[in-house]
Amino acid sequence: TPVVVTTVVAQTTCFVATMSKHSVAAVLDQHPEERKTLFASANKVFSDLCDDFHQYFNKEGLPSRLQELPLLSTASMPFLESLCDVLEPKLMLPGQLIIQDASDARLFFLFEG
Repeated sequence: TPVVVTTVVAQTTCFVATMSKHSVAAVLDQHPEERKTLFASANKVFSDLCDDFHQYFNKEGLPSRLQELPLLSTASMPFLESLCDVLEPKLMLPGQLIIQDASDARLFFLFEG
């Protein structure tokens, strides 16, 4: 399993407080109701993100999303629909590895981010 590392850089002077994953887990274990609420909130955010993904990248929505890209803005709808037949939309989360093996040559379309 690859290790996921997130880099956070302060843009202005600020104060931060930190705690380990172990400490967070211990506090959540001590407060099961808050853990339940926190996880429900996180699940809602993730669920909304997935809903947005499915709305914009389903079979009907993907051709128009492609046409919004400058490279494909003048492409015909039949061409865009043919592209959609072979595209594999993916929802990538922060810190997730998009490509590692350079020998696996692929064309990527970045829609947001």
